[in-house]
Amino acid sequence: MRPAHRATLTSANGSTNTFNGLTANAVDTILADVVSVINTTGDALSFTAGNSITLDGGINTGGGAASFAATSFTIDDSDDLIDTDDTTDGNVTITADNIDLDAGNGSTGGINAGTANVSIERKTTGTIMLGDNTGLGGTHLTQAEIAAIDAGTLNVGGANTYRIDASNVNTTTGTINGLVTLITGNGFTGNYDDVRFGGANVFNGLNIQTNDSVIFVNGATVDSFGNVTMTSDTNDATVGYLYMGVNSNLETHGSNATVNTLQVVLDSGAYIDAQGGNIDINNPGLFYTVNAGSLRTSGTGTISLNQNDDTTTFFGVLGDLGVTLSGSVANAVSAFANSGTGQNTLDVYNGTGDGV
Repeated sequence: MRPAHRATLTSANGSTNTFNGLTANAVDTILADVVSVINTTGDALSFTAGNSITLDGGINTGGGAASFAATSFTIDDSDDLIDTDDTTDGNVTITADNIDLDAGNGSTGGINAGTANVSIERKTTGTIMLGDNTGLGGTHLTQAEIAAIDAGTLNVGGANTYRIDASNVNTTTGTINGLVTLITGNGFTGNYDDVRFGGANVFNGLNIQTNDSVIFVNGATVDSFGNVTMTSDTNDATVGYLYMGVNSNLETHGSNATVNTLQVVLDSGAYIDAQGGNIDINNPGLFYTVNAGSLRTSGTGTISLNQNDDTTTFFGVLGDLGVTLSGSVANAVSAFANSGTGQNTLDVYNGTGDGV
């Protein structure tokens, strides 16, 4: 059976529409103009449209999963809620290039997935902005819209996303209780496949998986109250680094920071501070810090660092200016600033060194 060109669900104001699961497919548009609530009694709900999906009313799956796929996805009113929270919570997946959660002041709508996962991904290849509008274009979730998502974990990006900008994002306002995962997975060249941070950002845990690089622009900060893992070159294209710009920093408040990249460069005033957690820098290439004391921890926290004692051309934050940097044992040793009792370890690829 061919899907309808347009699917419209309507009901009287204040009524509840109950289904044992619900699937709707349309070539063009799905309009859930129900004014009240769609209830799927613990079973899954799936809406797929070629053009747009608009929800003008609530959805309560009773713990079933909910998925939406279209070019544009809109929650029409600030009190319209997608609710998958129940005894067993259901995941929510939105795949769209344009997303509007209508999360203004006093909003009671948005997404409530309880302890389950919410995933946001593009329908076609492009970019995603989180928080401030950085001018990148593409899919944009404002801070207000992020605050309207209540979930255990949040995944943003995937195979169709070739860059994510996060600027002044805070997921600790009682909404995202656990890990935020940012994924770029498309094999674009140039200034793409990056995850970039600007402004002040706060998470309850952060996992970055990118084909290319992780970049902190000048002055950017990331505070995490859970573990942070940053992994680049996930497509094994031998391109991927962590660059922390002037006066940028990562603080993990006692949790661990793990960096799995090909190169690591910390510019003037940049630092990573685990504040009692562990720091693991796993890079087979260059490590370079402008300032001493840029890797910090305390208490029983440990610092482990790989250093390739070599000279290499590092292509900086914009990828358009090659700067020759010389990695050295002395430069790597200068980065260690452990005020506690934990062990510091330095592994040197073109030389020897351990137990610094």
